[in-house]
Amino acid sequence: MTPNTKSPRQSRVTSSADRDELLNVFNRYAHHEHLGERYMTPHEFLQDYLGYLIGDNIDPTTLDILSSLVDLNKDQKITLTKFINFESLLLASDSLYRLAFQ
Repeated sequence: MTPNTKSPRQSRVTSSADRDELLNVFNRYAHHEHLGERYMTPHEFLQDYLGYLIGDNIDPTTLDILSSLVDLNKDQKITLTKFINFESLLLASDSLYRLAFQ
């Protein structure tokens, strides 16, 4: 692949959801910053952004399993890169398969 050629995943993100719109959505939920990089916690991602696991009785194991779909390196930080990668994964035709077996 030549240096200026977009990967198929990058093309899907920019053609299906404007990168600026993704940045606006991300910034709405990313309330933390570390070394100049904004991020949201997996808990915030699941509860605030996705609307899952709302309430007082949240099973930590369920939180860990669901957050691992986005926070692949398990650093407890959902950065813009991870957020965009997750959104582009959802656009893939085999997204349910990929999520189920990740």
